[in-house]
Amino acid sequence: MAKEIVLDIKPKESAINKIKPQLPWIGAAVLIAAAIFTIGFAIGKLTDFEVPLFEGKTATKSATRAGWFVRQTSKFSLEYPSGWEVKINPKDAPAGAKIATDGAKVEFWITDVKAYKFTKEQTSQQKGVKETKLKIDGRSAYVKKFIYKEGDIFAVTELTASEKKPKVIFWAHAADADFEKTASEIISTFKGKKILKTETETK
Repeated sequence: MAKEIVLDIKPKESAINKIKPQLPWIGAAVLIAAAIFTIGFAIGKLTDFEVPLFEGKTATKSATRAGWFVRQTSKFSLEYPSGWEVKINPKDAPAGAKIATDGAKVEFWITDVKAYKFTKEQTSQQKGVKETKLKIDGRSAYVKKFIYKEGDIFAVTELTASEKKPKVIFWAHAADADFEKTASEIISTFKGKKILKTETETK
């Protein structure tokens, strides 16, 4: 006689039934995460928080240009837009800095006049030169722009010395007219600090 086998088959517990006891905790976690995100977003909107790119001392927001920052040292101050990086020259190099982004850069040197010279190939690629005069830091500045056939621009700005402030030379290299306009605006914000007697005596 065949042996009878009785199978104790129970219906499988659904996934929903398994997590039912945990649903209140999951719901609470979701609500907390949503609250944190909402608060963080609100704070960001209210403070308009943005991290400027810089090296060394902290930059502050510009009071006159939205989205711009002010960088100050013992020798100068200038403003630059978000997305540009400021690097101060090392102590063993002439005083100055480089402000750069993808598409343009501005370099300047205080007192130390850096001459520029083009190769024959570079000169042949230029299609014109434009000279202008303007005021920067209450002083006369002479600008010479070399426009290339490919559209990029190299500009040299010579900020004259005054009785208490040294001469400054700026080089700006931009990929196009829009980048050059921003580079020129950065240069226009430059303000030199007065030379102390101790500084002039040591030179």
